Amino acid sequence: MMRFACRAAALQRPVLVLAMVLAFGVMKLPGERALFVQHRQLHFRDVEFNLDLREKIGQLGFIAALSGFRAIVADVLFIQAHVAWERTEWGRVLLLFRQVTTLQPRAIL
Repeated sequence: MMRFACRAAALQRPVLVLAMVLAFGVMKLPGERALFVQHRQLHFRDVEFNLDLREKIGQLGFIAALSGFRAIVADVLFIQAHVAWERTEWGRVLLLFRQVTTLQPRAIL
């Protein structure tokens, strides 16, 4: 009898956790949908991820852009462009600013 009670308790916890995760997911759906619509209206999802972008920003930058760190990568590239501007490396400045505007086309600097 004791073994049966332990098994029932062991099965009860994962089922409870799964039910809580599903309930939380269902509660989040309306908010996420509204946020998605708002982002689409503000054109936040206009960046097209293709091989041309990967060639411009490199493999690590492309992975970061896909994983949601697009703004951080754009900020780092902007800082590099500023350093290149201070050194009067105009070709590098142009390249870096093209990469920044590809990643964050609607950013206000």
